[in-house]
Amino acid sequence: MEALRTAPASGPSGSRRCMVWLMGHSYIFWAEQRAGLREKGRRFWLPADAVEVQWHGKRGLSWLQIRAWIEDKFRQEGPPDVLVLHAGGNDVGKIPMRDLIGRMKQDLVRIRAMAPRLMVIWSQIVPRLVWRGARDLKAVQRTRAKINAAMTKFVHKAGGIVVRHVMLERDPKYYRPDGVHLNGLGLEVFNYGLREGVEVAIQVWRGMRD
Repeated sequence: MEALRTAPASGPSGSRRCMVWLMGHSYIFWAEQRAGLREKGRRFWLPADAVEVQWHGKRGLSWLQIRAWIEDKFRQEGPPDVLVLHAGGNDVGKIPMRDLIGRMKQDLVRIRAMAPRLMVIWSQIVPRLVWRGARDLKAVQRTRAKINAAMTKFVHKAGGIVVRHVMLERDPKYYRPDGVHLNGLGLEVFNYGLREGVEVAIQVWRGMRD
């Protein structure tokens, strides 16, 4: 597969800004809405002349849809420097665990083949109080944990960054009444984790350019 070059974006000094994309299912969609409540929140309060942040959230997104979506955007716009992925939660319990892990790994390899210099941030699948269609909540939570463990090891080995949303694993107060989506407080916690991952990735990216 042909690799794509990152589209340049320059700040006032002529130095290229770091392009960051956040892509995923409804958690990313609602996280953007929450971030937008504060001035500069959508770019995590990072300097506009150094970083550009774009949010791409699709409600109901399945992992099986994500590679084609990302590849299309790469071809249309060129790949970013940093790609934050939060997806897979809608597939837990619906696709056999080994098949889902295998597909996730395969897709990340293909995405990196298109953009070899891409920094990938894997945002771990967040626990839910309700897994739609699941008969055994504890079994699904175990599956989620195993997927996160396998993907964390894989992403780290490939030189990527992993965000684990530890606080969201401990308290139901962060969830809406539907037991699936995060409430305002939960989204604040979620966004804080994403911001930390993005800050680390930007430091790595700058180091690669020096």
